[in-house]
Amino acid sequence: MIGDRWGTVVIASALLGARTFAEFSRELSVSPDVLSDRLRRFVAMDVLAPDDGGYRLTDKGRATFPIMALVVAWAERWLGPEGHPSALRITHRACGAVLDPRLACTTCGELLERATVRFR
Repeated sequence: MIGDRWGTVVIASALLGARTFAEFSRELSVSPDVLSDRLRRFVAMDVLAPDDGGYRLTDKGRATFPIMALVVAWAERWLGPEGHPSALRITHRACGAVLDPRLACTTCGELLERATVRFR
């Protein structure tokens, strides 16, 4: 789903509020054929659903938010030019702070890093 450039940006645009083919096209500058293909795929995967002449994220689609928030934070840290604000800032509505997403254990609350987990 997010394994290719256009899939990732289509999902990101949906999370940012794009709903219609024209909105996706305008925001992404993607060819109509590629956009049609990704929208069809995401409808087939139940990530997007047709809705009033456009598309809406399903529960499955909205569940991509944590993934995308982590990708944005990673890009800000490792790809963003130092001293220049990012093109995209995610802020927490309740307090106004810039979101710094972290993975944490749901049992003990410890922040998860590669060295603190085990794969079996």
